[in-house]
Amino acid sequence: MKQVRIGCSGWMYDDWRGRLYPERTAKRRWLEVYASAFDTVEVNSTFYRLARRDAVAGWVEQTPPEFLFSVKAGW
Repeated sequence: MKQVRIGCSGWMYDDWRGRLYPERTAKRRWLEVYASAFDTVEVNSTFYRLARRDAVAGWVEQTPPEFLFSVKAGW
């Protein structure tokens, strides 16, 4: 059976504070909290520039092994 994953385009939205992110959650932990609700996310910033290796390593560290990143690419 095919698998369907549902996620959002990014995780850094101030409007989600108090909805998805508890009010006092530091922004550096938002991806971790996001990953507890969704199992995939689109990385929109890569449309404009490549992500730094240390940034990607941090994203991977904050998410479970089965979490899927969809990288948006631009030409």
